[in-house]
Amino acid sequence: MLSWRVGSRAVGLRMVLLASTLGVASSIGPAYALGSPVGVPYRVSAASRVCPSRGHAVTMTVADAFADGGRRRVWVYRPAVPDSSTLPVLYLLHGLPGNSDDFYNSGIAYDLDRAMCRGAAPFVVAAPDGSTPSTFDNEWADDAAGRFKLESLITGRLIGAVEGAHRRTRHYRALGGFSMGGFAAASIAERHPSEYGQFAAVSGYFHIDDPDHVFGDQAAQHDPDLLAPQASSMRVFLGDGDQQTDPSSYGETQRYAQSLTGSGQQIDEVVVHGDHSLATFRALIPSLTAWLESGWH
Repeated sequence: MLSWRVGSRAVGLRMVLLASTLGVASSIGPAYALGSPVGVPYRVSAASRVCPSRGHAVTMTVADAFADGGRRRVWVYRPAVPDSSTLPVLYLLHGLPGNSDDFYNSGIAYDLDRAMCRGAAPFVVAAPDGSTPSTFDNEWADDAAGRFKLESLITGRLIGAVEGAHRRTRHYRALGGFSMGGFAAASIAERHPSEYGQFAAVSGYFHIDDPDHVFGDQAAQHDPDLLAPQASSMRVFLGDGDQQTDPSSYGETQRYAQSLTGSGQQIDEVVVHGDHSLATFRALIPSLTAWLESGWH
């Protein structure tokens, strides 16, 4: 059973949705396999009379001198419609630890496919692998010591590889993430407002948490609180679980929403019943897809 509490903010809309993530998990659909070979289709959902067409998902690779073998994996879901420069793309960044299959294995591809079959606006999803040497807390950054360059990959070669000849404008491009990926979605989008019209952070944190010093002495240039005024034209989705206990993320969604209110940004904040997990991210998919669609129209 769903219960809603809706109230207005000075900027945007604040929504609190209480729902059971257990109910979501029980409808995950097909079983998911980790690490399918590059180019081999993943199972998404079964065709039916109600939904004769279905999207497809594969892993592609992007050149990256810092990745194993010089290539970085990217999981890509494409809906059952022709590609075009007005077919939106959501780029998703996983947390730590994590890899490019995390969102697929959580059941999100199945949810998206069924939602689009039922009339939701179609869009592409691309989730790169942010793994780096050892166990670096890499923040999806360009490392100050030169060990990796993830931000440059996300805002450059990744876009070119996913969008190809159908390059999108910022209006049809969004950046999202979970946990550390939520921090990066906010920081990177706000650092590159000409590339993204919207960003979505689920169970993120919005302060500098840099134990491996990947930002060097430039941490302030990546701080979402300090960057917010530079991206006042962007739409922002902040999602979280009401059972959040992760030390880095606890209370951060609410705190950052209040911070952004003073920056003139359009904010939607949604809380579901859940903890610091991709099950919570999945419970937020209906709200997130509706929010994205409203911005892409």
